[in-house]
Amino acid sequence: MKKLLIIVLVLFCTGCYDYNELNDLEIVSSLIVDYKEDKYVVNIEVLDTSESAPAGSYFLSGEGFSLEEALNNIYFDSASTPFFSHMKTLILSKNIAEDGIDKFLDFLLRNTQFRRDFYIFVTEDVDSILDFETEPKESIGEMARMNAKRNLEDNGRYLTSTLRDVAFNYLRDNYYMIGSVEVIDDKITLEDTYLFIDNKMTFKVDKDAVLLENLLMKNNNRFQTYGEYTYEIHEYKFEKEIKKDKIVFTLKGHARLLDTKENDSLDDVSLDKLEKELNGDLEKTGQEIIDYGRRLDHDMFNFNYYYYLYFPKLVESDTWKNIDIEFKADLTISEKGLLLNSLGGSKNGE
Repeated sequence: MKKLLIIVLVLFCTGCYDYNELNDLEIVSSLIVDYKEDKYVVNIEVLDTSESAPAGSYFLSGEGFSLEEALNNIYFDSASTPFFSHMKTLILSKNIAEDGIDKFLDFLLRNTQFRRDFYIFVTEDVDSILDFETEPKESIGEMARMNAKRNLEDNGRYLTSTLRDVAFNYLRDNYYMIGSVEVIDDKITLEDTYLFIDNKMTFKVDKDAVLLENLLMKNNNRFQTYGEYTYEIHEYKFEKEIKKDKIVFTLKGHARLLDTKENDSLDDVSLDKLEKELNGDLEKTGQEIIDYGRRLDHDMFNFNYYYYLYFPKLVESDTWKNIDIEFKADLTISEKGLLLNSLGGSKNGE
């Protein structure tokens, strides 16, 4: 009985202790880093959880000759302890990204306060982000993260990396992509995607090339194609066939026709024609994207890595340049929208 009472008392005391400790914490949503006058300027976005908060978050600022020194200066000036385990985003100024983020990777991976799944962005205008006024119960970090997540799942033409993604690719000598975030028309807006080589931001990546990378990584659920007709590609898989002298990527799945011409009857013959045209257009675009990477002389899609997984003893640094890389499309128009449903369903009877 005494043992049971002791256990109960310990549990209750621990709960009260943790509750009081939580009141002393400042929950960090984002970390924004700039470099000015030979010093790192760090702003941490803290959630304002008070009932009468006029905004969702506020900033604490510090500077120093290293990221650690700047953060320590924030700790010293703050009445509470910043808590990073719920951090959503790391936003780096463009000049830091171009100079290289090695030192950040080393610090963040060693520091046990930080999780590994927060999103990383770059920005050309740190001041506009710091001036952005959040609504109650909102934060810049969460808005940027959710925007990126929705865009990735539904569009596929934007990509940014988590700390875990960056570390994974860096340890394998792979390239990776990080997206930019800006304030436009008083909104947190996703902009472009940049290729990082040797942990340095290099150039802006074509949006269709970003889509190919997302397909390779199986990141997105669907995407749309635009041309004479608009299709939504969904329920697809992107198969990789790795041979000694060739890599073949095949996009298989379904395409939903989102618009039609007024005079189209869209019978079975018409749909077969549209399927053939759609697959031909996608194959042409896919091959153009692959050639785009070759022209830049960068293995931006990490073809060497895929080859290494199958032929580790054969791969060399320029293997991707010397083998054929082919893009194929094998999509079926399986749904046709309201207009086609009124004509009796698709050619598959769906």
